[in-house]
Amino acid sequence: MTPTPATSTTITEWRKERTVPKVVDHEQRRIEFVEALWRIMSRVGFEAATLQNISAEAGYANGAIKPYFSTKDDLLTFAFDYVFTQTNARMAEATRGLAGVAALRAYCLEILPIDEVKLNEARIVIPFWHLSLGDSAKCEVHEEAMRRWRGVMATHVKEAQDAGEVDTRLPVSTVVGQLLNMMLGAQITATLTPADQSVDDLVEQLDTFISLLQLGTGDRIPAAATTAQSAGPRRRSAPRSGGSGSAGRP
Repeated sequence: MTPTPATSTTITEWRKERTVPKVVDHEQRRIEFVEALWRIMSRVGFEAATLQNISAEAGYANGAIKPYFSTKDDLLTFAFDYVFTQTNARMAEATRGLAGVAALRAYCLEILPIDEVKLNEARIVIPFWHLSLGDSAKCEVHEEAMRRWRGVMATHVKEAQDAGEVDTRLPVSTVVGQLLNMMLGAQITATLTPADQSVDDLVEQLDTFISLLQLGTGDRIPAAATTAQSAGPRRRSAPRSGGSGSAGRP
């Protein structure tokens, strides 16, 4: 039985609480479903995720997700856009006050899946790529995201060349293309073969690529130098386990 308030004042307040509709933050609700999708994908993969178990994972009844996402593909498209937005926000913060090589490195570190948040983001991106193969609208969403990243990377590479940090003979578009392909490839390998791609490995690959841009002569590193470098001590991070993460993206 519902308790009855003791005074007329509390009765009025009590009636208001029972009659005023609860205000729902719809954007936050969508994000909760995205984060629920992340957790399910980290355990059993995208194909095993359903609207029903995503809704349950988020703590809601089966039909609660339908007003927001009518299909799993709709949720994945929203999740990709969310990841991209959150990643861009991190990039802006990480590169604040930086230019040239320092900005380029900081920018790329926000794409590399080197923590649980960015690994979860990669888990969203990969199935989105798969669905985009037969969906021109999704392809355009992805291409628009990549155009933005290429543009910012190109700006930082040009800054580095103007400052004498990077070989000016290297075409900016080629450097950007190689670097972006490396970042996207890292999302695949870190997701599919995490035991072979530690955090240290991924960061070292990025730093090695940047160091090649800084050679200045355009010559290859001598074989003796690469042998000595590879023989040096290597710190490997602990294997990452699947789990939930906050996008809090892009």
